[in-house]
Amino acid sequence: MMFNFRKHTKKSDRFGEIAVKKNLAKKESVEKALAVQQKHLLHQNLHKKLGSVLVEKGTLSPDNVSDILAEQKKQRTFVSKIHSLFTRASRAKKDVNEGGSRK
Repeated sequence: MMFNFRKHTKKSDRFGEIAVKKNLAKKESVEKALAVQQKHLLHQNLHKKLGSVLVEKGTLSPDNVSDILAEQKKQRTFVSKIHSLFTRASRAKKDVNEGGSRK
């Protein structure tokens, strides 16, 4: 079974959610920036990172963006490690049930 990382990424792992949680941006500012991001994608076929939009609007500093990205990485690394442990445990259980061992 393939691990779908996006499916397991919680809403709290999203860039805008972290910015709001850390009191670096107001929810309304993030929502407006998301609308700008969507507009760029639809009209110019250009994907702008949310952090870039928020910096351009003066909501965040580049240092804020770095802090948020570091937090995202920390959270996603944790999820990845949990998945790895789950996968190993599932394989071990399967091996025990089949009466063999994997190498």
